[in-house]
Amino acid sequence: MKLITFVSITIIILSFPSFVWCEAQLSSSDLKLIERLQDEGIFPPDFNPDDVPPDVLEESLSYYRMHLKGKTLDTDAIRNVTDSRYASPESTWSLHRNSLLRGDLKSAANCFVPGYATNHMKTYETLGTKNLKEIAADMQPIEKIRQDDESAKYRIQRRHKDIDTEITYYIYFVNINGNWKIESY
Repeated sequence: MKLITFVSITIIILSFPSFVWCEAQLSSSDLKLIERLQDEGIFPPDFNPDDVPPDVLEESLSYYRMHLKGKTLDTDAIRNVTDSRYASPESTWSLHRNSLLRGDLKSAANCFVPGYATNHMKTYETLGTKNLKEIAADMQPIEKIRQDDESAKYRIQRRHKDIDTEITYYIYFVNINGNWKIESY
């Protein structure tokens, strides 16, 4: 019989230049893995588990455990894993838009940098499925403004019928190990 100890107290993860409060229920092995991933540069130094939906965090930690080989983390294998759905800002945006059209908020959230989707998901839930699908159906193709190996800025035009005008919105993407994710829009 294996006993797993869970930490259910508030944990302070110290990092420079700031500290992060973590109130997630994590096992001691989860905490060690997160620290290791921070040391290896896979997770940023200021990574906060509370910024990631619990199911996404669990899936991520399981994925990284699979790449453990003895006492060495195979960071090259991790860094080289790309998902073709996120191969470019355009493909990520297309997946995001199509997810909204289907009402699949989980898939839409996965298009964001981990932890960055929270406010959008709350807005989407408030709008409701019908309104969300109408907004997604009206989304125009995105246009590139600038892009380098690490980040990209795009724009999208949206016609607001109630004020009879077209407004430009900017979409910012970041490249995370070959996967383009939405940072904000």
